[in-house]
Amino acid sequence: MDFKQVCRDLGNERIALAEKCTAEKSWMTAWTGARHPFPIKWGECWKAVIELSVQDFAAELGFFLHILGFDVNAIEPNWAMLMTPDKAYMFSLIQATEERPAVSGASISIEFMVEGITALASELTNRGLGVSPLQAEWGEEAPMRTFGFTSPNGLNIKVWGMV
Repeated sequence: MDFKQVCRDLGNERIALAEKCTAEKSWMTAWTGARHPFPIKWGECWKAVIELSVQDFAAELGFFLHILGFDVNAIEPNWAMLMTPDKAYMFSLIQATEERPAVSGASISIEFMVEGITALASELTNRGLGVSPLQAEWGEEAPMRTFGFTSPNGLNIKVWGMV
């Protein structure tokens, strides 16, 4: 059996388990854990970064630095590693090329779990972002809400929080 099929079979086992378990307690009883332990020992500078190719690097950089308030961990003329001020979250932007086309907003969604979601939506609106209205994706009785907006390059950004 090829490696991809082995991975697919393992994934399908977990999907079937998720469909069967309707409560956390049943999941915790049924989940046997990963086949192998996590083997990576983090380095000192940063842990894990996703690199996003964007069509308009300057616009995206300006958006994340000056509108959302990210910091720069490292920067070059066509590439930057950005991070939240507390260094809890990092990602990189790179100028798209013919060999490395831009990601589309339909294929990438950046998501944040925040405190004070209502105040954040208001603050981002005041900064000029077109944010969607708060949504009760899990029903009005649930305290979880979301809103979204897009970056200049069309990356979808979704914000989750409790009200």
